[in-house]
Amino acid sequence: MLKRRKRQSKKLTDFHSFGPSASHNTISPKENYRKQYFEAVDLLINTIEDRFSQKSYMMFEKLESLLLDALIAKDTSDLIDDIS
Repeated sequence: MLKRRKRQSKKLTDFHSFGPSASHNTISPKENYRKQYFEAVDLLINTIEDRFSQKSYMMFEKLESLLLDALIAKDTSDLIDDIS
């Protein structure tokens, strides 16, 4: 939920003649959701990369290649050396 945007009174703005203070929330809802979206996507990408770069996953990937190559009668001696 977005925080309500605070507005500075027009009299105070005219008095200072520099507009709203920089400490006020000036981010639009669209910018806020855009920021949240890209943070979520970045988190997902990093989590997926961590999940599939683990040593055990690499072993299963090599075993799968070995089985598929054996199925089509392809030479599997190099894969057997990698696995052992």
